[in-house]
Amino acid sequence: MTGVRVHRVRSRILRGARTVRALVPPEPRALLVLADGANVFSEPRASRRTWGADRAARALDGLAIVAVDAGRTRTRDYLPYPDPRARRRRLAYRADRYAAFLAEELLPFLERRHPALAGITLRGVGGSSYGAVAALRAATRTPDFSRVLVESIPPWIGGGRLLDDVRTAPVIPRRAWVGAGTAESRDDDVAARVADGARALAGILRSRGARVRLRIVDGARHDERAWAGRLPLALRYLFSELAE
Repeated sequence: MTGVRVHRVRSRILRGARTVRALVPPEPRALLVLADGANVFSEPRASRRTWGADRAARALDGLAIVAVDAGRTRTRDYLPYPDPRARRRRLAYRADRYAAFLAEELLPFLERRHPALAGITLRGVGGSSYGAVAALRAATRTPDFSRVLVESIPPWIGGGRLLDDVRTAPVIPRRAWVGAGTAESRDDDVAARVADGARALAGILRSRGARVRLRIVDGARHDERAWAGRLPLALRYLFSELAE
């Protein structure tokens, strides 16, 4: 496995630029795009806590992982509508534009900079918290991602519209990982809503024909340590073809 390369991707759709960290093996067979890129790789370290995705990827032959940094526009990029629990609600939410950026600008950029990625059709998108919202939106709005990794998603986004939109989404990924913990918040009611929302999302995706692995971990919190702990199992499930 080669080291992580850092790119700066200019986007007409988002009217700005994004830092992108790419871990691409010599002969990639699949690609996973993750949100909150500064928290994804352990080396080179960009954040105090990370998913350790570079270590987890070693268990699968041919998995490329690309992480897109969020920056100051994280909330409006990742959400399609307001978070009723957040203080700031008046934003120009543009999750659909972010999904278009991934499909129409990021993927072609990666194929130009990493020609070995050209022609790969086994692609997934993932994230945690607001990043999970963005990943789910991308996987249900564009056919470019057949796998989705959803960790600790806040189901109350849009006052319930988040789950309702999945029921009527034009596209459904073929395989999904949905993870959460039972201690996602110090508020027991909020923590229960996250876990119940994960169960509800898994059920909706199954009803739409997706293969789903649901993982609720007792005592797991809303942090990188919890997501890193579930990542190896999630990768093996989503990209089981690479382990064969």
